[in-house]
Amino acid sequence: MYNGIQYRRWIPFCRTSWDKGIRAWVVNMLRSGLSPRGIVIAAALALTFSVFPFCVLPSLLCIGAGTLLGLNQPLMQVVNYLAAPLQIALFIPFMRLGEAVYGLTHFPLTVSTLKASLRLDAFTILGTIGTAVWHAIAGWTIGAPLLFVLAYAILHATLRLPALNRRIMAEASHAC
Repeated sequence: MYNGIQYRRWIPFCRTSWDKGIRAWVVNMLRSGLSPRGIVIAAALALTFSVFPFCVLPSLLCIGAGTLLGLNQPLMQVVNYLAAPLQIALFIPFMRLGEAVYGLTHFPLTVSTLKASLRLDAFTILGTIGTAVWHAIAGWTIGAPLLFVLAYAILHATLRLPALNRRIMAEASHAC
């Protein structure tokens, strides 16, 4: 009791209909897409979206794709965050691929060029960065399907290995 008002003691699983609805939604989200195929698709899509060369959008892409396709959201976000360093590592290759697609000259990425660009006004810097990001997005658009297929194939083979080993061991034990 505080100032004459009695507060209900906190119980982790309350009995109100609102709490039941929230709990059911969370449980459904955790249980959705847990088939082996769903896990592989969720992880491959999250890996593909995690290297999208613009901050914050990979998480939003994972949420959107997971919701539309009924995939496991927690799994997608874990893969997204674990693969986040790849976003930084693949930015320049995607930018170079985008420049090649547009037929542009390569943006020189040297220390002296970067120092000189910092001396320019803000709009010129934003324009330069925006152009580089646009080229990286174009490169990601070309490379994303290949990355998805590669991730899907590797993850699918990885998930099939334990089942294949059990089948081989079972056949070997019956042969003896």
